[in-house]
Amino acid sequence: MTTSPATARLVGVEQRPTGPILVLTVTWAGAEIPVEIPICPGAERYVDGRPVWGWDGDALRPTLTPSICVPLVMGGVRKLLHIFVLLGRIVPCDDNQIEVSR
Repeated sequence: MTTSPATARLVGVEQRPTGPILVLTVTWAGAEIPVEIPICPGAERYVDGRPVWGWDGDALRPTLTPSICVPLVMGGVRKLLHIFVLLGRIVPCDDNQIEVSR
């Protein structure tokens, strides 16, 4: 069972052929888990039935809406990454279970 702490770090905004994404890395039990969030300028929306987070267009200090909630599982242990990204910083929600790297 994996009970070690997990830490989230904001990598940044990357441009992909399918559109921009916000990249986070979660380090947990020595493994790096990439978390890629599809984003679009303006308000959040659904594209082909999948959520796309709203983005303020700032690649250096991005702000996304709404919050990001991602369940992660390793070694049978579940941890919840629940955060806001505001002005390029990760702001944890009350139920977030993953430490935030500043």
